[in-house]
Amino acid sequence: MTADRENLSSADLPRATPAELQASTEAGAKRIFRRFLLMTFALSSLVGVAMVVYDVADTLLAVEDNLQTSGRRLGQIAQRLARKHPNVSPEKIVAEAAALTRADMALIDEKGRVLWSTNTRMPGLIRKVYGNQRPPLGHRVNISKELGPQSGAWTVMALRGQLRVLTIEQREPESEGSLRYMTIGAAVMGLGLAVSFLFMLVTANWVLHQPLKRLVEQLTGALRRDNERRREAEETAIAARNEAERQMAFRENLMQASDWVGIVATDPDDKIQVFNRAATNILGYSEVETVGVMTLHQLRRRTHREPSERIDLRGLLAPSEGEEFLVDKNGVEHLVQLNMSEIIDADGDRAGRLLVFIDVTERKRLQAELQVQELQLIQASKMASLGEMATGVAHELNQPLNHIGLLASRIARRLRKVDAPEDDQEFVRDKLDKVQGQVTRASKIIDQLRTFGHPGSGVLTLQDISRPIDNVTELIRQQLTGRGIKLSTALPDDLPPVRVDESQLEQVLINLLNNARDAFSESEDSDSAIGGETPSTGRTPEIKITGSTVQEDGTTWVKLEVSDNGPGIPHEMLDRIFQPFFTTKEVGKGTGLGLAISYSLLQGFGGRLEVWSKLGRGTTFTLWLRTSHSPTAEHVVVIREDQDAASRGSSDTPAEKA
Repeated sequence: MTADRENLSSADLPRATPAELQASTEAGAKRIFRRFLLMTFALSSLVGVAMVVYDVADTLLAVEDNLQTSGRRLGQIAQRLARKHPNVSPEKIVAEAAALTRADMALIDEKGRVLWSTNTRMPGLIRKVYGNQRPPLGHRVNISKELGPQSGAWTVMALRGQLRVLTIEQREPESEGSLRYMTIGAAVMGLGLAVSFLFMLVTANWVLHQPLKRLVEQLTGALRRDNERRREAEETAIAARNEAERQMAFRENLMQASDWVGIVATDPDDKIQVFNRAATNILGYSEVETVGVMTLHQLRRRTHREPSERIDLRGLLAPSEGEEFLVDKNGVEHLVQLNMSEIIDADGDRAGRLLVFIDVTERKRLQAELQVQELQLIQASKMASLGEMATGVAHELNQPLNHIGLLASRIARRLRKVDAPEDDQEFVRDKLDKVQGQVTRASKIIDQLRTFGHPGSGVLTLQDISRPIDNVTELIRQQLTGRGIKLSTALPDDLPPVRVDESQLEQVLINLLNNARDAFSESEDSDSAIGGETPSTGRTPEIKITGSTVQEDGTTWVKLEVSDNGPGIPHEMLDRIFQPFFTTKEVGKGTGLGLAISYSLLQGFGGRLEVWSKLGRGTTFTLWLRTSHSPTAEHVVVIREDQDAASRGSSDTPAEKA
């Protein structure tokens, strides 16, 4: 609202004397009268000109139609003569037709050449009209001074075979621009319109001007009496309007003052009446879509639908008191701090509801990221401590193990010199061999603990993928075997080297194998609780590690699959499986960081981590690893669920392929 509009008062209203009002009304009547006459004259002139033009055009079209009819008749005469005298040459036929009709004719062959004509100018005129092409069949009106006597309707018709006859129904061009075909009726009509207009002009003053003047005089008195009343009413209205506009401007500025505090207010019927700019920015709905159109209940129902784009907050931090998740118009989820209250009027009655909310999504995201980083540091510290401890334990155990192995060797050598029964010697030798085998196995495990405890360099190098897989399987195989879980690997000999950090890849594989082991354990606990039956899969627990080479978009990848035939992961958990601190295990049995760290490490390799799972069929984690020829891959989480296979009853799942 501008300052001029706000300062409007009764002093700004026009003031006029009765004489000025009388003069003004008479001048207005004269202007109306003149405009009426001008409009009548223009309309009459337009109608007259249109009728004259129409009559002339109709006459010209009639002349053109007559010319074409006459030209067609001339060609038909030549055609009849040709049919009547089939043995007579075409030139004679055309000559006889021209003599009978006294019209100009020409005989044209298939190449457009003139074989015969009634006038020596005809070949040149034909080229002027048709160019170098053969004249096509049909009619054409050619009237110009250049053609002279040959102006008129030119008609080309087939005569015999590929020969064509050209006939000309003569019509000379108009002389000196005069409209020779203009009818007398058009001129008479125009004259009648002019006379009618003059008569109307003479009688208009008596018919229109005087009655209009008397009417204006009668209205002048009424307007004069109402003038003062109108002025008083306008003064009151202007004052009230200015005050209302000032209040509305203040409220509008207050409502739109902040771009981050959303405000929604309703009337007693719950219909939205206020929807500020911040609410539009957060929820995506415009003021036009909501104010007076949508109720608060409808808005709340729409903002609580299932989101199409979920933010990574639900798995990180639960909403605090007074906070909840809302979904905007585009399906994006926001965490907002929300307060709703009743609007009470001066009489104490309910006048509506007020909803105030603030988008705290980014703040929560930053808090979550900070918490993730802190916990990752704690986890890294634990892993470092574990590595140091493993290295120390390995060093401490190596000495007694070496001593045990040395003693076993000495006892075996001394046994050969002792005179004892052969059966006793064989028994002792067998036991000593087993002791030596266990010492060797313990030494290997210690070496693997030392390797696992050594911190990774963080530098990606080309590695044979079989080495970290062998290290991990040797380290964890005994744990799996002790729980009745079969572990198998199937790696082709021609797998190319992959660009990874070996210790980090081992950490990823250990995380995946531990998750599979825990999934079998939870399944067994659940089944034993309902009657001690075998696990719900009905199969021997098995974990498979398989590898293959895959070409994708011109890039060579090594695809490593870790599959199990365990209970599987519910569909509603798949889209959150890689979120930090999300776990399906019981409280105290998992940090929820294993898969998140694994996914992060795969990203650092330039690869990606995918998951496939189906209840009752098992789970497959797929590691996509870059080879030496692979460009940097996109960091994408791919969630795959074989719903189609479930509906078809197919057994060809990734776990079974492995």
